[in-house]
Amino acid sequence: MPRDGIPVPDRSRRDIGTNAPGEKNTAQPVRHSGRENDMELDPRMDEAGFLRAIHENFFFPTDREYEEVAREGCRISDNAALMVGYELATGASHASPETNMRLLEILEQERPAPVILAAIPVIRSLLEQKPVPREDNLRLLAACREHSNAWIGLGIVLCADVSLETECEQIMDGWRSAGKIPGDH
Repeated sequence: MPRDGIPVPDRSRRDIGTNAPGEKNTAQPVRHSGRENDMELDPRMDEAGFLRAIHENFFFPTDREYEEVAREGCRISDNAALMVGYELATGASHASPETNMRLLEILEQERPAPVILAAIPVIRSLLEQKPVPREDNLRLLAACREHSNAWIGLGIVLCADVSLETECEQIMDGWRSAGKIPGDH
């Protein structure tokens, strides 16, 4: 479904589960392994491991496990917390709609960094399938520009408005040339 007349990337078209709070999620994730995530929450998990585990499969059997993963992302880094937000923004979460909103609250309360706070209204609009106000998306873009490791935040920007791809790439190029992020990001 287009947002503001702009086609949404395929990954953003996933169905969102409709389970009642506390019920076992039975919907199968789209373009995922088709199995529940067996990710162990390890206090020694680093950002790269967390990002990889979440991106490969954001599908958990209970709403409580989604909440635990959001808290773990908040514990690790801004970028890890943004990855939970990105999975929400792309429609990858099969948690109940109420739990998805609760995940936003967890991000906001447990990792209140400026880039996270700027991402919340954008993600909320995407979850509610409402147009993202341009000023909200530009606020997130500006927050990402100031935070040299918020490349997942740029992905959220693009979920809302793919026409900002050039600006996002310019930010990434600036971070790469300054040595603030690895060249493979």
